[in-house]
Amino acid sequence: MVPEGGAYARGTALRGGCDAELVIFLSCFRSYEDQNTRCPETLSAMRVLLESWGCHPGPGLTFQFSEPKVPGVLHFRLMSADKENWMDVSLVPAFDVLGQPCSGVKPKPEVYSSLLSSGCRPGEHAVCFTELRKDFVNSRPVKLKNLILLVKHWYRQVQAQETMRTTLPSSYALELLTIFAWEQGCRKDKFRLAQGLRTVLALIQQNKDLCIFWTENYGFGDPVVGEFLRRQLERPRPVILDPADPTWDVGNGTAWRWDVLAKEAGSCFNQRCFLQESGVPEQPWEGPGLPRAGILGLGHPIQQGPNQALEDNTGHNAVQLRRSPQTLHQAAGLPQAATKVPATVSKASKDLREAVPPRTAREAVPNVSSHALATPNTPPGHSGAPSISTAGSMMGPDLSKIPSKELDSFIQDHLRPSPQFQQQVRKAIDAILRCLREKCVYKASRVSKGGSFGHGTDIRGDCDVELVVFYKVLRDFKGQRCQQAEILSDIRTQLQSWWQETVSGLSLQFAEQNRPNALQLRLVSTDLNSWVDISVLPTFDAVGQLNSSDKPQPQVYSSLLSSGCQAGEHAACFAELRRNFVNSRPVKLKNLILLVKHWYRQVAAQDKGGEAAGTTLPPAYALELLTIFAWDQGCGKEGFSMAEGLRTILRLVQKHQSLRVYWTVNYSVQDPALRAHLLSQLQRARPLVLDPADPTWNVGQGSWELLAQEAEALESQVCLQSGDGTPVPPWDVMPALLHQTPAADLDKFISEFLQPDRHFLTQVKKAVDTICSFLKENCFRNSPIKVLKVVKGGSSAKGTALQGRSDADLVVFLSCFQHFSEQGSRRAEIISEIRAQLEACQRKQKFDVKFEISSRKNPRVLSFSLTSQTLLDQSVDFDVLPAFDALGQLRSGCKPDARIYEDLILSYSNAGEFSTCFTELQRDFISSRPTKLKSLIRLVKHWYQQCNKTVTGKGSLPRQHGLELLTVYAWEQGSRNPQFNMAEGFRTVLELVGQYRQLCIYWTINYSAEDKTIGDFLKMQLQKPRPIILDPADPTGNLGHNARWDLLAKKATDCTSALCCMDKNGSPIKPWLVKASV
Repeated sequence: MVPEGGAYARGTALRGGCDAELVIFLSCFRSYEDQNTRCPETLSAMRVLLESWGCHPGPGLTFQFSEPKVPGVLHFRLMSADKENWMDVSLVPAFDVLGQPCSGVKPKPEVYSSLLSSGCRPGEHAVCFTELRKDFVNSRPVKLKNLILLVKHWYRQVQAQETMRTTLPSSYALELLTIFAWEQGCRKDKFRLAQGLRTVLALIQQNKDLCIFWTENYGFGDPVVGEFLRRQLERPRPVILDPADPTWDVGNGTAWRWDVLAKEAGSCFNQRCFLQESGVPEQPWEGPGLPRAGILGLGHPIQQGPNQALEDNTGHNAVQLRRSPQTLHQAAGLPQAATKVPATVSKASKDLREAVPPRTAREAVPNVSSHALATPNTPPGHSGAPSISTAGSMMGPDLSKIPSKELDSFIQDHLRPSPQFQQQVRKAIDAILRCLREKCVYKASRVSKGGSFGHGTDIRGDCDVELVVFYKVLRDFKGQRCQQAEILSDIRTQLQSWWQETVSGLSLQFAEQNRPNALQLRLVSTDLNSWVDISVLPTFDAVGQLNSSDKPQPQVYSSLLSSGCQAGEHAACFAELRRNFVNSRPVKLKNLILLVKHWYRQVAAQDKGGEAAGTTLPPAYALELLTIFAWDQGCGKEGFSMAEGLRTILRLVQKHQSLRVYWTVNYSVQDPALRAHLLSQLQRARPLVLDPADPTWNVGQGSWELLAQEAEALESQVCLQSGDGTPVPPWDVMPALLHQTPAADLDKFISEFLQPDRHFLTQVKKAVDTICSFLKENCFRNSPIKVLKVVKGGSSAKGTALQGRSDADLVVFLSCFQHFSEQGSRRAEIISEIRAQLEACQRKQKFDVKFEISSRKNPRVLSFSLTSQTLLDQSVDFDVLPAFDALGQLRSGCKPDARIYEDLILSYSNAGEFSTCFTELQRDFISSRPTKLKSLIRLVKHWYQQCNKTVTGKGSLPRQHGLELLTVYAWEQGSRNPQFNMAEGFRTVLELVGQYRQLCIYWTINYSAEDKTIGDFLKMQLQKPRPIILDPADPTGNLGHNARWDLLAKKATDCTSALCCMDKNGSPIKPWLVKASV
């Protein structure tokens, strides 16, 4: 079956250019998923047939394929020979979900419930409902279609002069708006076109109040569809739902530039086309939801209840308005009695009430979309995971469609809350507190304002406030439970009797009280379409009044732990600490938190049946803390890339099973009780995200799987791509921190976070062998220069590479270098030849890894990288280094000839100048060591890299290779046991770093003092200022020289008091007995 759609089939095509849809329903598509997966091969076959047919499309026609606009569609254009008329055709293979629809008969509800459960994007499967869409328009009178043509002609003129035409709403949205205007204000076959056009343009002007839908094909009778519709109608205005596909909001107030159309509409009203013959201006139609001439806003607003929608008597369409009756009367300039609300309740309203009965104040308020509800594991006053399980609902603009460079403006325009509403909330809170002071029996000693409002992380449309009220009569953690109920009852009584529009424009409602020890309220703005949830929490003042930088006394937490409380039960007592922890952060970090929370809301909206299955998402507060953790560890700067920050958090979400996040800004491991508690928390199942104010509360509890799946999906979207289409890199952040890892868990820490993927290492080894062989066989083929050997060096060759991005050297030994002094000659020529052969190797050979050659145009430097195809954060960066083959073919275990070092000593000018010539010796010195010693080297290198990110002061830290050698020395002198204690080995290296002023370390495995030249040189080297760490392969290289060891020593001292260097009793791990000098 091949039904036709588009403007051509609906009878609303304009002269000149028009569009048509050919929807081909195929029997091989048995589901929406089939349509997605099998569509490419179907389109490919269709394209071949079309190419053949397009050679002779018919008399007077030309055929041309168009650029693809959306996936799953073939676009082509048929044009007349005179090029004055054309038709853009979309050929779409589709799943026949409707079968043979009968005119006037609604599809079965399961048609739409299956659509919603498919997890599709908005309007993704709109083509499946083409026949319904065509019938909806085709049944209209001819003159209404003429009005549609007139509106589309006006729209086309606006498009022609508007440079941003791609951002305007679609012409189909204006078709539906025209039908709505006619239904509400006319319904006659004959009418004045000018009056109809005047009405449509007035509606466009008032687009921010539009919420239009029809119930001809779907309705509120089915609970799943009804719940979905309710959420669709709470989207940002304008909302215009497609009458055939409820997932498709063609109005899409967050995506399209309705303001441009509105401006043009306003400039038209004085034109001659809107003047009657008598010269009197044409008036718009009047009806429910339509504008009135000369009055700002919608002139006939109707609101029958917070969760009700208006449907006309025929059941064709409905309009839902956001404003309260009082505000709407004021907007219309009429007294309240002037607007008559029909006494009969519409069928849509009745269906909605039956399908979704309000259970809480949250559901009894309009514009409720994704506000977080508390889960059973959520402490009082803290938002948990949103209670949303409807497929396909969208909470505001789709983040995946926002280009990365526009994320900052997106946050400002769409996520930051209204300043006016925030001011209203402040006034309301002050009024509530005034009531508590003046009316209540129990007098508060002080009040703390927390929640996202207090933290400065409230997102537009989702705000919560904690009013933590401290009472002196509540004397301890245990005792406060007895009196809280009585205090809450008094507060409720006083607020109920006292609040009567205390703050203009706000109404106070009492929500369902589903949490103990808290009074839950909701403040609703009648004119700003916003609300805030307030939790009033009478609480024991455990901490007292502290300065923002002060820590609580240790006994505060000792008494908390000894109270026998449940996890997070007394979190409210620490509200001020929690608020200070977030409030001290930069504004841009809070903006990143808003972005993450917006993404979280979108995921929550897709959480189909999560609560029914007994699982809930972790609370939004967990994502807030994770964002702060990512910034703390990976950035720490006030100016940063929003996309980089977002990708970092998404990566951490995907690694949720490894998350171990906590802070010691308020509590410390130095206190025995707290240390024991923290150690027990760290042994529990991950993810662990401890509240920075209350160590009993793991806010990471919940089901992270859906978040992880959606995080992975978002990583490939445009919001995380740079301008050239390459992925924006994340910050370097691990899911757990070394200094927060118990000493007994260091081996596990290395295995989990530092050890590279073995499969990737195998792939790299294979690729390097291929590259080395290719270079040796093909470089300088038509030249007397020969490649003698290619040697791999660096951490990758030594077996000490870290997980993630590591480094390596590819040293190419060439026959043209006969001496050390010649190594620097002809470098540009040699690099150019090696680059050419690397590029040839890249073209001709197949690799299991991604092989990329650096595009840097430096003739003296050549580098390339090998990256995993599946683990994109796993890569090795190689530097290609031409070198003199000083060692020749050296047998394993044999010392080099002493004359090599004699020549080196006579030739070198700078320390380590020719160290590349000894790459094999450097590699073998480390690679021959026990596996566990290499693991310790990895741990030391990781610690060093973390220090390098946070150290402040002029100068550079010691070279990393020096720390590798220091680690080998510590093991040789202090243990030599292949199965040593990791914490003891690490502690020993830190101890030696602290003794850097005494360090004098060297080996004679490759060179010795027996030769006079070498002996004299060694004596001279060892008499230089300490620290001295001589390269065991190159005696000219002192890896301890000219570096800020003092900065590294300070970091080492700090680390020795951390959990990683402390046993379970809090005693420092003892280092091995090692002298700082050989």
